[in-house]
Amino acid sequence: MARASATSAPCARGLPLNLISLTIESTTDKGDVVWEPFGGLCPASLASLALERECYSAEVVREFYDAAVNRLRNAARCASSPTHAESLALQRGRVDFPP
Repeated sequence: MARASATSAPCARGLPLNLISLTIESTTDKGDVVWEPFGGLCPASLASLALERECYSAEVVREFYDAAVNRLRNAARCASSPTHAESLALQRGRVDFPP
């Protein structure tokens, strides 16, 4: 079986996005904050964006961070409210890397 990469898996851990969405939807309300400490491709951020939750994520592996930012930007472009989507997905939880 081929290993998942930063661009091929629904998330770095291989969890289905619909399972993550169901978990967030059943345990939070619109406007609640979701914390994703091991972001990977940030599936909780993606699900939170769609479910109108705020999400803070962290990722230390640069390849996954870059892929997650691109993924969230693409999702924000497709959202019905790009301004809201951009603020939730991109302006929250920015990760800085040492030089």
